Formats: sequence, structure tokens, C-alpha cells
Amino acid sequence: MKLHQGRSGFYAITSPFDGLSKYFGYEQAEEYGLVVAVARTYDEIVSSWRADLKIDAAVAVGLLLAILAISVVLAR
Repeated sequence: MKLHQGRSGFYAITSPFDGLSKYFGYEQAEEYGLVVAVARTYDEIVSSWRADLKIDAAVAVGLLLAILAISVVLAR
């Protein structure tokens, strides 16, 4: 762990257990000296962002089609 670099931080590692690339975050509690650590894969981190991106793209395509339809109607 890179605790000597600061009381909190994060870095990328390759897990020796499953071989997956993970982002490892940690923070040391001031009062007790307890260190809390979390490791998550890149896919876990960006999965909700990807889902939101798909919804946003669908809405954007729908709006574009609506604008195109209105443009065709107004052009006649």
C-alpha cells in the first residue's frame, strides 16, 4: 500500500488474485489510524456512466429525428 505517500489516495494495480486491473483507493482515519481500502475494476466504476450514456444518446437521437421531421414539414 502507498500509505507513506499520504493519508489518502488511489492508484491502479493488477490484482495478484484474479489478474484484473483494478483501481485501489485508501484513506487513513485521523483519530484511530485505521486504514479503509477499496478496490474496484474499471468496468465496475464506469458501468453506471455507460448506462447513462446510452440513455442520453437515445434521447439525443430522438430529438434529432424530431428536429429533422419538423424541418421537413416546415420546408414544404
